[in-house]
Amino acid sequence: MFFIILPPGVIGESSSLFQGRFKSILIDADNYALVLSAYIHLNSLPAGIVRQIEDYPWSSYLDYLNLRKANITDPSFILKSINDNTSNSIKRYREYVIKYQEKKDLPI
Repeated sequence: MFFIILPPGVIGESSSLFQGRFKSILIDADNYALVLSAYIHLNSLPAGIVRQIEDYPWSSYLDYLNLRKANITDPSFILKSINDNTSNSIKRYREYVIKYQEKKDLPI
């Protein structure tokens, strides 16, 4: 469990980071994990933060495309669910995210 420390004088000086509207769910199907990954990577677009998801520096999308070294993420689970060949799965993942974006007709 993660905790945050609030400034002195704030009621309940510490609380769970994932309290309130945030929650965890069990992902029990590889297909759902793929959809969820695309959804998460596309979140910066409807928020108006960036025009292209590759431009959002805090997204792991560049790690999934192997355009940046993955330091805290491990895209292998998602990529292997697409194809065992890494370069092929990266290409197909990028195509999937683009198709997901078009299908959902942002905003998400």
